Parts: sequence; structure tokens; C-alpha cells
Amino acid sequence: LNAILFEFSNNKNVESEIVERIQKAVEKYLPGVAVREISEIELDKREKEEANRMGMAKIKLRITYDIPSGRIGNQATEVVLQAGG
Repeated sequence: LNAILFEFSNNKNVESEIVERIQKAVEKYLPGVAVREISEIELDKREKEEANRMGMAKIKLRITYDIPSGRIGNQATEVVLQAGG
């Protein structure tokens, strides 16, 4: 994902590519987890300025998922991807 994120500023399809790769990885390595949604979380102004100042690409994602075999539903985790320099 870091290689894709590094191209973030030059490619408008980066988010969809990241989402696709996360979904494939979950299917392969965590087959008991059902991803419901992967959405981008808007960076606040301070985070954007800090990333720009450091020459970094940064994206925040929220992954919502279920674990059907454990009857666990509507769980979420937030992920911050950062690359560059």
C-alpha cells in the first residue's frame, strides 16, 4: 500500500486501489472477517498542513466489518496510511 500511497497526489484512483487491495488481503488472510465498508476519513486542516509541510501523503480509512462465525457485527477500525518524505 505504501507504493500506491506515495503516488496519491498524482492518481485520483488511489483510494479505490487501496480499498480493493485491503479487501483482497482480508479475503486471503482473514477469511472469517466480512468487510462491510471501507471509507475515507477527511483529514482536518492541521493534519493536511503537517503532511504537506513534511512532503508526506496521508490517508485515513475506516474499515467496518463483521465476524459472522463469532456473531460479532458492526465493528470498525481506523487506519492511517502515510508515505513519502
